[in-house]
Amino acid sequence: MDNRDRPALEIPKQKEIFGHSWIVAAQHLADSVSAKLPSADVRHRPLTTIEINSLLRELSSHVRFCSLQSTSAVGADVGAGQCLVRLISSARALSRRSKKKGRHSDGNGLYLSISDDGDSVRRRWIFLYRWLGKLTEMGLGGLNSVTLARARELATECRSDLAAGINPKEKRDAARTAAAGVPTFGEAADAYIAAMEGGWRNAKHRKQWRNTLRDYAAPLRAKLVDAVTTEDVLRVLQPIWQVKQETASRVRGRIENVLDAARALGHIAENAVNPARWRGHLDKLLSKRKKLARGHHPAMPYADVPNFMEQLRWRPATSAMLLEFIS
Repeated sequence: MDNRDRPALEIPKQKEIFGHSWIVAAQHLADSVSAKLPSADVRHRPLTTIEINSLLRELSSHVRFCSLQSTSAVGADVGAGQCLVRLISSARALSRRSKKKGRHSDGNGLYLSISDDGDSVRRRWIFLYRWLGKLTEMGLGGLNSVTLARARELATECRSDLAAGINPKEKRDAARTAAAGVPTFGEAADAYIAAMEGGWRNAKHRKQWRNTLRDYAAPLRAKLVDAVTTEDVLRVLQPIWQVKQETASRVRGRIENVLDAARALGHIAENAVNPARWRGHLDKLLSKRKKLARGHHPAMPYADVPNFMEQLRWRPATSAMLLEFIS
């Protein structure tokens, strides 16, 4: 039969395989289809219509192609036989790659990560990127639940976020925890102040709490309370640690209190270390503070003491009475 007399056939347009669990399909494809190839070398002759239809039926039962095209002629140079050989070769390559542990790049930050924990082999899609100079890994889902096409879509979304100055992992985590009702640090701080200010001694103290957690802790306010890290706290404290020592110490303590309260409410895991804790944590990361330059207050001249004591007696404050008592 002349090639021009052959009926139109649906031939794979691309050799790339898509579909659910494509590496499993590739393994089956390499094993089952190879046995069905004719004895002659298909690279040097076109297959017959019967051979092509038989192979395509076998392929279609195991793998879904991204697109198909119709053709009215199968040429000797670039024919259906050659296309199928390339497809089988590609399937074998994917099958071999799926057995090797490590990260296998698909390009532009998308990887297939394969690891063995001893009991089972774990295959999952990951996206690797750098954020603030640190290499970050973001999971995109397991191979059995996320197709290659979908993994590429997710990786494209991640690259778009990075181009816009957004950390894609933090964005995803924020969306997940927001759905679960986890507050931001700013919301947790405001709630803590509202709950505790009734027991604080004066309006000035309440104002100081609000101002420090609003101004100095501003970089933390938009972050979910369970996503605040030690690096985040250090970025708040380091600029003021030596130049505003007392303020820095108070800011650290207030951040620690807010995070402890969030843990008590169940917004932070019980076993998570408070990133603002001083003893055994930040004391190992921040330099020792300098001693105050002003030193001790000079002593009052003895001749001025009687007049000072007389003035104390006219002051109704308890502190004045105590100072008079110990003098």
